Amino acid sequence: MARRVFAPWVRAYPPEQQRQEDMPVYDEEFGPRNMPQRNSPPLAYFLLFFTTHLMQKCMLETNRFARNFLRTSAATLGPKSRARAWWRVTLREFKAFLGMLINMGLIKKPSIKSYWTNKLQSQRTPWFPSVMSRNRFQNILRFFHTVDNSKIQPRNSPNYNPSDKFKHFVNHVNMQFKRHFLPSKHISIDESLISSKNRTEMTQYIPTKHCKFGIKLWMLVESVSGYIMHMSIYRGKRYDPTPAGQTQGSFVVFTLMEAADLLNKGYHLFTDGFFSSIDMAKRLLEAGTRFTGTFRANARGQPQAIKKPILNAGQAVYMRQGSILLCAYKEKSTRKPVRLISNCQTATVTNARQKPEMVNLYNRFMGGVDLNDQLTLTYDDNRKSVKAWKKVVWNMIHRMLLNAYICYTHNTDRHLIVSRVEFIQLIVESLCQEQLDQRIPGGIRRRHNPMGVVPINGQRECVVCSRHDGNGRRRARSACRMCHRGLHAQCMNDHVCRRDVEQ
Repeated sequence: MARRVFAPWVRAYPPEQQRQEDMPVYDEEFGPRNMPQRNSPPLAYFLLFFTTHLMQKCMLETNRFARNFLRTSAATLGPKSRARAWWRVTLREFKAFLGMLINMGLIKKPSIKSYWTNKLQSQRTPWFPSVMSRNRFQNILRFFHTVDNSKIQPRNSPNYNPSDKFKHFVNHVNMQFKRHFLPSKHISIDESLISSKNRTEMTQYIPTKHCKFGIKLWMLVESVSGYIMHMSIYRGKRYDPTPAGQTQGSFVVFTLMEAADLLNKGYHLFTDGFFSSIDMAKRLLEAGTRFTGTFRANARGQPQAIKKPILNAGQAVYMRQGSILLCAYKEKSTRKPVRLISNCQTATVTNARQKPEMVNLYNRFMGGVDLNDQLTLTYDDNRKSVKAWKKVVWNMIHRMLLNAYICYTHNTDRHLIVSRVEFIQLIVESLCQEQLDQRIPGGIRRRHNPMGVVPINGQRECVVCSRHDGNGRRRARSACRMCHRGLHAQCMNDHVCRRDVEQ
């Protein structure tokens, strides 16, 4: 498309006639795509985003990290350290761990150990110990990983990236978000904050936010439902510099729109004053995208009538430059005037209060990110963590749940739709059901054993840690499933099975 030539700023007066737009017409069939069978259970929608392949990847890296940690740090661990009781986590256990983690956002307590407390009858939650012991849960939480540490550059390396721990996880989430939903015409871009004071270069300070310190997210969402189409983590000026000749806001906007493949399709984008600029409105016009947003008083290129308007309560002033329309509106005498910019709107007002139509449209479709944050906050316990990357992963999981619920409401008959909280509760039940079903007749909970180790009657000497050189013999109440020699659960990773040697 040839670059457009814009005329000087001129005054516009309502009601302005509708302008003929040289823009693509929005004709997308919006809504969920690649869905499971209609009226499927809630777990099927959650698995669209947190796929079984991703679970297996996390399980593999968790076992790898725990094995490497125990190999290198066994000498420094105390004799009663919980890490010594580690055994390889299975997919069934990882699903249960994930379900318990989600359920902690619904049942909020001050600490993890309080979910297993039995001191006070009023504070007991027997469901958690019935699924997994406290030590086992904390061990999995301690060793949880999503990537192989050997492939991550050290902090002093010139190729160090602070997002390496979760980068592929976020990339997977974005790919699934885009694959399973097509947004309606109105979309919005805004920033969000994952509350955190961890010592990382990604930590930002935003005084206007409730939690002020945290890791910043740039988010592109559907305005009506709050469905996330794409999001990126801001790593700081050092790792995410703004290209010369661009503002950070416009750079973020075009990065998100290109990543979500939404340019030149007739979408209508809404942003706040941080992102908005006259140059960005012109570039979006050339990219076939409608745009409306608020405008800062110190923004470049605006005429004096918008920068310093003289207005009474209920008055507005409009300035136009080709397809670009600026508006300054003062709602009350006690408030400062608000400034808006659009590349597709006309100078029109509502009949009731003479409020500009641009203001009504912005108020209606700008709050997509705030809506997503508000809905996610109800089941995000925002628990403290020493590792900043873990807080990012937990936050991604909670946002997966919200996107899964939006897809569920579109693909389920109205009379069968449950509330958002009940939807998450059903997912928790489904994730943990396989673990809860591991019971023996009579309802007594089986002692969980790793794959390859079975309980035995009596005791046998452990083939790994038992010594005959005067340092002491150590007996085990379990044995290798294949060769039937005595073996502790925590010694399984160092055991060489006789069957494997013979084969």
